[in-house]
Amino acid sequence: VSSKNFAVASEVFKALDKEVSKGPVDQSSWSRSFELDENDGAQVNFWIENTGSNDIKISIDGKVSRTIAPGKQGHISAEVKNGWFGWTYNYTFTASPPADGGKVKMNYSIAQRNN
Repeated sequence: VSSKNFAVASEVFKALDKEVSKGPVDQSSWSRSFELDENDGAQVNFWIENTGSNDIKISIDGKVSRTIAPGKQGHISAEVKNGWFGWTYNYTFTASPPADGGKVKMNYSIAQRNN
């Protein structure tokens, strides 16, 4: 099992080395998993712009999360590590509305980079 160190990053979305995924979302909730290799970048950033009318909670592997208010943008980061013999791991990115419901309406980008 890998030892992943998670941290909320600053407000500045740093330059990317490898784009993993990006696009618009307009649905009840959103979740995607990607197999990441630390050779493509030691950090992965999950950035969103909340284009909807309710808060959106974003997370990486459910271990770090942040809530982004309507009309705002922000991101979280996680360290990408390979396991024994260079094995790679899946990282799960989620975006969900508040507990009282609503939609996830956002633009997002997931990218790996080196510090």
